[in-house]
Amino acid sequence: MLVVIMSPNGLFDEASLPRRSTDDSVVVVSFVPVDDVTAIVLHRPTGLSERVVRAMSRTAVAREMLRLTPLDSGVRFLRAARRDARVRRALADADLVVAPERDGALAAWHAARALGRAGRNTVTMFGYPAARAAIDRITA
Repeated sequence: MLVVIMSPNGLFDEASLPRRSTDDSVVVVSFVPVDDVTAIVLHRPTGLSERVVRAMSRTAVAREMLRLTPLDSGVRFLRAARRDARVRRALADADLVVAPERDGALAAWHAARALGRAGRNTVTMFGYPAARAAIDRITA
């Protein structure tokens, strides 16, 4: 079973999915390197957009407004994941897609919709507890 984890901050360790068999493989899609697992490290957006995001992140009102724009961190992660051919290949072969954090949920949701349109019945979950339950169902 191939598990793809869409986690911009690289939130994964072996305790996250402890009931995996030795035949299972995990690929973490992230902006940061992840130890002890195959990771696809995406290019983090930089430049003017990053400076705007940092400036807007200083107040609560501006952070909420930022969530409504294309500069939202989830949207930026989705765009980076869509541009990377390695992510597309991993998702095409995935049996389970997991979004352990909010910023990965949009990318996982779009991946699930695209895979469904392509005829793939890939299970997509938000959070590790739901992913563990899905692995139990898939392997049972």
